[in-house]
Amino acid sequence: MIGNDLVDLLAREAAGKSRDARFVKRVFTEREAEWVARAANPDRALWTLWAAKEAAYKVAKKLRAGTIFAHSRFEVAVDSLLSGIESGGESTHLSGYVLVQRIPGLERRRFPLEWTTSSSFIHCVAMDGEGDFHSLKVAIARRDDLDRTGADYHPTAREQASITRARSAESLAVRRLARALASEAGLGEVEIVREHVGVELGPPRLYPREGALPLAGWDITLSHDGSMVAAVLARCI
Repeated sequence: MIGNDLVDLLAREAAGKSRDARFVKRVFTEREAEWVARAANPDRALWTLWAAKEAAYKVAKKLRAGTIFAHSRFEVAVDSLLSGIESGGESTHLSGYVLVQRIPGLERRRFPLEWTTSSSFIHCVAMDGEGDFHSLKVAIARRDDLDRTGADYHPTAREQASITRARSAESLAVRRLARALASEAGLGEVEIVREHVGVELGPPRLYPREGALPLAGWDITLSHDGSMVAAVLARCI
């Protein structure tokens, strides 16, 4: 199982968030908040932690459908991030883990993490178990670039049913990116569907075009923020 999250650092909402004391107290543990406060670039530190929590939550939600996102119960091991994060270079890679706390069924579970950061974005992938991050298929793009280089994405009926109207442009763009990954992996024509679990939409799943059952042995995770989208595809062995 995999999860991912993306932060567009060029989005207006990304700047200055580390100064929002109420947000910091609600989302981060004391240790994490202290690390953000000490960082040379507090906003970059904050979004690095945020992306990790979001990615880990997506894994947890797949393992236990009823998991509620209580941010502070997903604690990032900040000691592993003390070097490298402040550079803000175009290709910085970091690794670490999230420790799950006080969530029934997942207590003390560790999810390995890997970040890719640049001057314009932070992307994090979380995994259930000690998998090989290098085996993942990862794609990150700006929506404008997709619009210029790719054909329009035409969702199927069941894909459309799992796309919220408020986020339709982002959802269509990230699905187009995910379809390209699936094609590269030799999966042919696929559908990316979020099924209803009660009143909520569940995580995205890969289906063969018009197939009745999801593709066995594959997992996918999608994210978007600002003007950016990201998709990650994993072969589950």
